[in-house]
Amino acid sequence: MARVPGGSEPATGRHRDLEHAETAWGRSTPQSLLTVGDLRKAAGRLPLALALAGRAVRDPRTFGITAVAIRRHRALQKPLELFEYLRFLRGRHTVRCLEIGSLWGGTFFAHCAVTSPSGHVMAVDAFPDESGDVMAARFRRLARGTQRVTCIWRDSHAKATASEVARALDGQPLDVLFLDGDHSSEGAARDYEMYAPLVRPGGVIALHDIDSTSEGSGMPMLWRSLRDRHESVEFVDRVHPPHGLGIGAIVKG
Repeated sequence: MARVPGGSEPATGRHRDLEHAETAWGRSTPQSLLTVGDLRKAAGRLPLALALAGRAVRDPRTFGITAVAIRRHRALQKPLELFEYLRFLRGRHTVRCLEIGSLWGGTFFAHCAVTSPSGHVMAVDAFPDESGDVMAARFRRLARGTQRVTCIWRDSHAKATASEVARALDGQPLDVLFLDGDHSSEGAARDYEMYAPLVRPGGVIALHDIDSTSEGSGMPMLWRSLRDRHESVEFVDRVHPPHGLGIGAIVKG
C-alpha cells in the first residue's frame, strides 16, 4: 500500500528499519510462512495453516513466491488472497507490469516473479526525494533475469508521472496494472482513469483493498463500478483475520 503525500507514516528510519527486519528474518524459504515460532499461536492459526499447507501442495512455486513476498519483503497482503491472485497471473503472459503504490516492495517482488524474465516491471509511489535512489536500488534487486525495472517516486496523479510512465513504455501496452495507491474515492478513480488506458485488450487491471470497510476508502466503490462491466474475479479471504482487504481483477475488454 502506498504512502501518499500528507499521510501519517514517517519517512525517517524507513530503510534502516527495513534492513534490520531483513537481517532478523534471515534467508527466506517457501516454508517461512509456517515457522516454529508460530506454533505458540497454533490454536488460533490452525485453520489458516492448514489452508496454506493445502496451497503449498497444490502449487509449490506460487506458494514460495507468496511466502517470500510476505515474510521477507513485507508485502501487506493476506496470504491466501495473494496466492490466488498470483496463480491467476501465472496463467497469463505478463511482459509489462505497472504497480501504483509499492511501499516496501513486497508486492513488487511478487509481480516480478510472475512477469517474463525479460519483461519490464514498473513502480510508482510518492516516496520522499531523498530516499529515491536507495529504494530504486532495492527494487532492482527484487527483479529476476534480465527484467527492466523503472521506479518513479512521484504522486501518481501528477501529469509528469503519467508522462514518464508513457515514455518508459515507449508505445508498448501494459499487460498488468495493479492499483494500490491513493485509496480515497477521488484518488482511486483518478489512478484508474489515468493508467487503465495503457492496458492492452485482454490485459489485467487489479485493485487492492476491494473489501475494505475503512471510512473514506474508495477502492470498494471503484471495484463495484468495474466488476459488473467486465470479466472479473475476486480474491477475498473472509475467514481468516485481518478482514477488509481483498484483491479484485478485471480483464480489459
